Amino acid sequence: MDEWLHLFFAKNAKFDTAGLSHDEYLSFFNLAVTIHIPTRGTEIYYDNVKAKFPDVQQLPRFFESPDLGHRSGGKGGQPTTVFAALRRWVENGTAPDTLPVEFSGGNGTTYSRIPCPYPAQAKYIGGDVSSVNSFRWL
Repeated sequence: MDEWLHLFFAKNAKFDTAGLSHDEYLSFFNLAVTIHIPTRGTEIYYDNVKAKFPDVQQLPRFFESPDLGHRSGGKGGQPTTVFAALRRWVENGTAPDTLPVEFSGGNGTTYSRIPCPYPAQAKYIGGDVSSVNSFRWL
């Protein structure tokens, strides 16, 4: 959450959230929560950009994370490298091809998935469902 506040709301990487009062922090947090864009809306936007600019992968990147709960949690796991990937893209020009996701199964086992960039979809091809190698992009 702190990185989100630094980069997207304060627009200052050196912004010090430690100096915020509890109420100020909650105010920023609640503002972040209200800016929620439905997945289908993002798909439509991406498709419209692609229609105008066929080489769209040079512009925005869109990774769906199925069953990710609002902000975090849910059955689908938590993306673990989003800000690091964004930083590499902005600072080094290295756009992300994947955004790994990790989540825990009901028995405490940790699973990994590698979401593919939209419009590709991951398909289970057989084997151990906890193995990232049991899925391919289509």
